[in-house]
Amino acid sequence: MVERGGRVYFDEQFVEERVKRRITLSSWASDLEKSRAGGGEGPTMRERMEKLGFAGPCASVFDLLPLIQVAWADGIIQSKERSLILDVLETRGFRPGDEVFTHVESLLESRPSDAYMNESLELLRDLLGDRPAAGETVVNLCVRVAEAAGGFLGLGNKVSGEEREALARVAAVLGERAQAELKRSL
Repeated sequence: MVERGGRVYFDEQFVEERVKRRITLSSWASDLEKSRAGGGEGPTMRERMEKLGFAGPCASVFDLLPLIQVAWADGIIQSKERSLILDVLETRGFRPGDEVFTHVESLLESRPSDAYMNESLELLRDLLGDRPAAGETVVNLCVRVAEAAGGFLGLGNKVSGEEREALARVAAVLGERAQAELKRSL
């Protein structure tokens, strides 16, 4: 990530790697969606995570996918939204150029496919299954991302209608406690 004139841009040295990663992830997500729709046993949660690009060290940031989904809700990621998500990565000890950072940057640079977004949210729900408090934390971070860009010149609604819809969908998938957190936060 490179900052110029207060705007955050992605390091051009890793552009090709990010493009290849997005193409592969989109294809794998479509495969997962088809296998789920076809019924049967389907892939394990671990296999699903790997297909969505969250194997190895990347698995530790899988819970950030809803933040990316909310940031893309209005069709564009604002620099403040991007910065907040990348700050979370840095707080967790990841740095520009490492595998985890590059993976998340690729998802922030160009909107992931709907199949990818849907599959990742469904998998997160399955992974959090017996830990409903984790859903609250995810929703709280999602609200912070949605509020990051604020209204026009800081006036008006801090969260757009599209972002509210994305927040509601994330909370609905993650359960009752996540929905209660969303109500409390907005």
